[in-house]
Amino acid sequence: MINQLDQFFQGEIPAFLKQQLAVMQRCQGMKIGQIVSQLGLMDEAEVVRILQSKPKEVLTVEWLGMQDVRMKLHINRILAIQHSILFLEDLNAFNVVSIIDEEHILETLRSNGSVLVYHDDAPNLWFLAFTSYASYTQFTQLTRFDLDKNPIIHIAKERNVRVVPCLAYSQSVMGRLSELDDVALDPRMAASVVEHSQQFWSGASAITSCQKSLASLIDLALLNHATDIDFHPATDGSYNIFYRQYGDLVKPAGYGSLSAVVAKEVAAFLMARSRANLNASRIWEPRDGQIVYRAKTGGDVFLRCSFVPVDQGGEDAFISISIRLQPRTVSAITLSQLNMPEEAKNIIVKSVHSGRGMILVAGPTNSGKSTTIAGIIDAHVQVFGSRKKRISMEDPIERYIQGVKQIWVDTKRSENEFEKVLKGLMRHDPDFIWVGEIRDNKTAQACVRAASSGHLVTSTLHANDTVIAIRELANMLEASRHFSLFESLNLIISQRLVKKVCEHCSTQRPLNEEEKDLLAYYCDMHGYEIASDQVANTAEANTAGCSHCNKGYNGLLPIIELLPVTRHLRDYLSTGIKDGYFEYSKVAKFRVLSLFESGLELVQAGKIEINEVLV
Repeated sequence: MINQLDQFFQGEIPAFLKQQLAVMQRCQGMKIGQIVSQLGLMDEAEVVRILQSKPKEVLTVEWLGMQDVRMKLHINRILAIQHSILFLEDLNAFNVVSIIDEEHILETLRSNGSVLVYHDDAPNLWFLAFTSYASYTQFTQLTRFDLDKNPIIHIAKERNVRVVPCLAYSQSVMGRLSELDDVALDPRMAASVVEHSQQFWSGASAITSCQKSLASLIDLALLNHATDIDFHPATDGSYNIFYRQYGDLVKPAGYGSLSAVVAKEVAAFLMARSRANLNASRIWEPRDGQIVYRAKTGGDVFLRCSFVPVDQGGEDAFISISIRLQPRTVSAITLSQLNMPEEAKNIIVKSVHSGRGMILVAGPTNSGKSTTIAGIIDAHVQVFGSRKKRISMEDPIERYIQGVKQIWVDTKRSENEFEKVLKGLMRHDPDFIWVGEIRDNKTAQACVRAASSGHLVTSTLHANDTVIAIRELANMLEASRHFSLFESLNLIISQRLVKKVCEHCSTQRPLNEEEKDLLAYYCDMHGYEIASDQVANTAEANTAGCSHCNKGYNGLLPIIELLPVTRHLRDYLSTGIKDGYFEYSKVAKFRVLSLFESGLELVQAGKIEINEVLV
């Protein structure tokens, strides 16, 4: 293998490359899965397990990248070893060749996605590092005539240096390009480079004490299975820190608060890194941004950052920060994994079988709506396989899902971005469309139009339950569109996530009088009827916990409400609704399962506490 590179090195392999070439030689002749195991990226058993489900038409390296986001970063490295291509492990050890400040050189690098570097120990070698195997192949297949016209090759000949095409980590190449003079960079290129490099952050690269503290906070939150981190500003400018675990805010061990000085730096760093406030200006309204964080323990985590200015009674407004944590693994999520009632799974699968219309998932923030849609998508894959095309529109993409072409719709560009993209997708021949969230009338109208024209559309909506979801959606549309809305609706799902008590240390006890009164009041308020002896006991968590749980709890369970939109319901809605209003109780009768009934089943099964059903 090394002999194949002799044409570049003339038999003298530089010392700084010998270790990398030794790895290449050790992996020579191996298959992709074996290379992945040899490099320590996955254990052999995990590779075997993942490849067992690989479709024949998908390349092995692509499939591994789909299953684990970390693998995507190493695709260039794996392909380089497989095809005996030089790979530069650490571009930071190289210097950028000075000639690339010339516009025609820079334009050539832009066009083929590469950067030109050299090492101090070998100044007569220029390494042309590409962002992708495709770009590398395109360059190496140039004819002699085309190479003679290439300005990089031309100048290299003049200076009597050799150009070695190679691969490197895509992000490293983009990062080195971003170090160039911003004025020289094409504005579109500069924007993409800045966005790519700034929105990615590795905890291992933390430099200042503030960044190190923040990375430790995030890593600890992930270790404790927290879903959110909240930074609550105090009147003196300091931050009180909370994690959200199993739906509740708790104080993280060892992190009571951050001083005012550190808090200010944390806010500035997060707003800049997430691109929520690049100009470091004072914010007067809520803003949000995103970061892909590389945890110290390995794996990427999507951080959705929300910044809200709050008045604490002083002269200045402080910034309240909330960070949603979403691990970026790529794996199928089945309905069976979601611990749904069997009845709920059967109804969802039947709705998917229809192949058209709209399936809507309603609920508040952090109620698992997107996870349920991932399960719906998997059900669609199980029913139709690769015969159907699935496309998503999201802002932002929080979870990668197998079998879906996912599009990040940047709603900051314009208010109508979702509508414009959805109109374009209608000409892309999709069968299944996932719209991340219905937020306004234009998105609602576009979804109804898509669902009414033979596509299966699924989306989420912020609403308390299935009945209110219909009214909220109807209120977003003009009255003339209501008939199309009701005819397009297939199924409405509402859900909550509730804390599951530990089966090893929890106990069962009778309801006390206060709980009985509260339950009776709740049922009266919401129109539920239950027999006096239907709920006699409740589970009670052991707050001391045990080796199997965290203070008495060891997971979350969904409580599900289902409202299939039958012919009878469509007819009632079409004739009974007026100005977005209808009788709640009449529509509620069409539900096959309510949130309350779903919760009571879990209480009776001893899996949750009685207070969890009072939602």
